Amino acid sequence: MNHLSHIFVMYIVLSGLAHGQTEAGSFENKDTEIVTYEPRFFNQYQPLTALDMVRQVPGFQLDDGEDLRGFGSAAGNILINGNTPSAKQDIASEILARIPAGNVARIELIRGQVEDINMQGHSVVANVILRSENQSSTRWETFATYTSPSPLGVGGNISMARQWGNINYNFGIDIERDTNGINGTVERYDANDNLIQLRSDDRQQTGIGINGIFLNASTLINETQYNLNTNFGFRQGDGREVSRRFPFTGNNRPFEIIFENSDKSPEFEIGLDAERALNDSLQGKAIFVFNHSELDETETQETLGNNGLRTNFKQVDLSTNTTEVISRLEFDWSGWSNHDVSIDLEGAYNRLKNGLVLTEDDGSGAAEVFVPNGNSTVEEVRGDFIIKDTWNLGKLVWDYGIGAEISTISQTGDTDQERSFFFIKPTSLLTWSPNQAQQTRLRLEREVSQLDFSDFVSATVFVDDDLALGNPDLKPQTTWIAELSYEHRFGELGVITVTAFHHWLEDVLDLLPISDEFEAPGNIGNGRTWGIIFATTIPLNKINLSGARLDIQTRLQDSTVTDPVMGDARQISAFSAFPGPPTIRFYSDNDYVVDIAFRQDLEEARWAWGFDTAFQADRAVYKVNELENFEEGVELNAFVETTRWFGIKIRLQGRNLTNYLEVRDRLSYTGRREISPIQRREFRLRKPDRIFTLTFSGSF
Repeated sequence: MNHLSHIFVMYIVLSGLAHGQTEAGSFENKDTEIVTYEPRFFNQYQPLTALDMVRQVPGFQLDDGEDLRGFGSAAGNILINGNTPSAKQDIASEILARIPAGNVARIELIRGQVEDINMQGHSVVANVILRSENQSSTRWETFATYTSPSPLGVGGNISMARQWGNINYNFGIDIERDTNGINGTVERYDANDNLIQLRSDDRQQTGIGINGIFLNASTLINETQYNLNTNFGFRQGDGREVSRRFPFTGNNRPFEIIFENSDKSPEFEIGLDAERALNDSLQGKAIFVFNHSELDETETQETLGNNGLRTNFKQVDLSTNTTEVISRLEFDWSGWSNHDVSIDLEGAYNRLKNGLVLTEDDGSGAAEVFVPNGNSTVEEVRGDFIIKDTWNLGKLVWDYGIGAEISTISQTGDTDQERSFFFIKPTSLLTWSPNQAQQTRLRLEREVSQLDFSDFVSATVFVDDDLALGNPDLKPQTTWIAELSYEHRFGELGVITVTAFHHWLEDVLDLLPISDEFEAPGNIGNGRTWGIIFATTIPLNKINLSGARLDIQTRLQDSTVTDPVMGDARQISAFSAFPGPPTIRFYSDNDYVVDIAFRQDLEEARWAWGFDTAFQADRAVYKVNELENFEEGVELNAFVETTRWFGIKIRLQGRNLTNYLEVRDRLSYTGRREISPIQRREFRLRKPDRIFTLTFSGSF
């Protein structure tokens, strides 16, 4: 916790500096729930895209939200011209990266419900308002990435914003060849802490593909606004890991295990929406989204003795197809004074078809190994309804409503069953804005989590000599949310936000024991999480750092759930072990995380530089016969960029400059965890290496 004490001292000092800066003139909208940022605010950052602009909005953290249930919150906390983009796989940040900065009329930071805006369950959203007539432009980017000892990774993208008659469209392509490598050691000890094996791992992964061939278009026909979003992608990857193992018991003869994998994964999405005024007080919108993706992967594990001869060989062939179809209707009625009533209806169909064949040859010939729930099809049909009212009482706005969800999940193949669910989802958001500089928000809501269909089916984990079994009996986790936020803005840039939260969880998704050796994703009962989040953006002009800003985020959190193995209280398992490449995620089930970013823009010289650093608490995963703990050091990234020459932005970025050590502490038991004797302990130490990227981008 020494890291935290240092941060809080810094936080108090900088907050004092912030409150000393009281210049006015930052808010350009009379609505207390909206803070407007005109293009001139972003000039010092030399933005090329709408994404460059959104990232500099004070007190706002972009959330792509692609893992959320259904369409309602799939686009995260981003709106474009007041609407959620009709896309799920084509996430908000990628759409914004294709919009030229010159086509942005302004960005509105909406804090709390306002009339005619569907917040999709978020307390704060950024609304990117585009110019009515787009400027024709072409944006391009090319980059090279170096990670020792991996080969050079290269990529680039180009997009063209044009107007054809009354149709505004954006067309382009994004391609990349990525490479990454990681190496490290694993120390294995017996129950008496005697070293019994030392191993050295060296992994290289390469991939090449089309991140997207996309077309976004919008037009107004007979008072109906139409929007089209399409995207096609394809990726092919190959990987190889050599694990050299040196036993210290038995015959003490070293051996090797070689892991290889190759995969292909095409995906396609199309989204279409149409919106129009049905009468003077009723607005209607229809949305349709279809996406489909496929994955074909082959993975092998070959064990070689010290004489180089094969002693064992395993191969798994995996085929996974996923399909999602969503149709949605949204209505907004403003015929009631000081009220804005909205009704949303959504229907969705999801399917995952999984085929898995595992074979093993121990020298006596290849034989197929049965993996339960390895060959299954999971389907869900879901209906969702919500009615909400926004009651404007002047400085107080109350957004309240109630929704309902009904779904049927069926599974065929290795398991045949069908289950139905019904959930009531009330929602309430109170926003008190005595002025634009201060706002308090109280949110009470029930959320239903998105089930990951891959948790219904099984997979192999060769590197751990293990199986990740699927669970056909999964049901969605539901959460009752209580959040209280206070926001204070000062000057054009400064903001401090404090959010306290308490979540009551039902049917917590964790790891559920199914035998003394295996577990599967499952619902383990009720639990709670609670904590506090500090976020601030502080201009540093007061300490003679012209054009500089400091962004700090801190989350303190605790959780509790009843352990299904021990029967006592513990924290919820944190599944985001090492997301890699080096990235510390702000939201996870651990005690704390701190993220600090500094940036200085020298506008006249057209140079900018900065850094960000992050660190977090360790994370535990509770299995039936294992206890895993993940931790790493301090992450440090830095950049320098300029638009000094020919209007081209040149950016050099270094990631993971500290080359922090990833530590996985894996404690195994002879039977059920902590009530059986310890069998062995493993310490895996890995360094993901530094990553350097040189990017050239521009527009014309």
